Amino acid sequence: MAYSRGALVRAARAAGFVDVSERMVTEWGQLGLLDVGERASRRDGTRGAYYEWPENQLSLLLSLLGLRSQVRQPRALVVVPVGVWLYWGDEWIRTRQVHRALRTSMGLFGPSNSWERAIANARQVVAALRAQGAPRADLTKLREALTTGLYSRQLDAAALRPLVAAVMQAGAGGATWGPFGWDPDQVVDMLRVMCVGINHIEDATDAELVEARDRLRASVLRYLASWRDLTKLPDWGHAFERPTLDMLIERSCRDLIGQLGIHKLADEEGRLLPAPSITGWQCPPLHLLPLRASLQRPSSPSADMPTTSRQEATHVR
Repeated sequence: MAYSRGALVRAARAAGFVDVSERMVTEWGQLGLLDVGERASRRDGTRGAYYEWPENQLSLLLSLLGLRSQVRQPRALVVVPVGVWLYWGDEWIRTRQVHRALRTSMGLFGPSNSWERAIANARQVVAALRAQGAPRADLTKLREALTTGLYSRQLDAAALRPLVAAVMQAGAGGATWGPFGWDPDQVVDMLRVMCVGINHIEDATDAELVEARDRLRASVLRYLASWRDLTKLPDWGHAFERPTLDMLIERSCRDLIGQLGIHKLADEEGRLLPAPSITGWQCPPLHLLPLRASLQRPSSPSADMPTTSRQEATHVR
């Protein structure tokens, strides 16, 4: 069934969301919270632009309205359509909507264009990397370089590597960091990935988004398989969050941008990435996820994407 803009509004109001308007539908389409609709012929024979939305967009609209009270600003809910596209697929969300949603998310995820936020993020990174006994001068140099790079979203790898190495090598454990023993080059790559991904959002192709989705799905499956073992790692086990459907949705924009960054960085530097390998994917792999009480297992394909009214909202933390 297809819905006009007015029909979407009437259906949402009938579900209890009385403050919905046609203007909201238009604005949310521009943000990527909803699709922009397909141009269609007017059934009454009158002239003028006329657009229709499929029923799954009504389901999305109702879900977003149910979640709206849980966020400070509606645009933060772009994680929902992106998460649905990532884990349920194109049947529910079109790639063109994901492009707009990611552009909206640029101000919400990853390095900020605020100087104060750049300083705060740089301090967090330095605090995480600093080895015991690292000289104050080295810490200051790294913090200043990161602040400038995060603010401009242009991290200079050649300049960062010796600064990161100096801070990491101050400790007796040698120049490795994290649960997987990353060396300074790997740490710098990790820091660059989000900036590169954000800078690539505007010109990312549909094919690149789909490949990033495949890589992310494969990564999720690996995490699900290894999570319990990762939580047992000395000193680092606490860093591995329990995998839930809420977690996947909350991280959807950031994780997709990260995958775009990994692909772009490898492409720019001539690195060969292994092809993503996905086996046993279910949309999403709910049988592997411990679901919170607020989320219900779908009982049929038609119930795959959660829908909600004001009284039955799917919770995103």
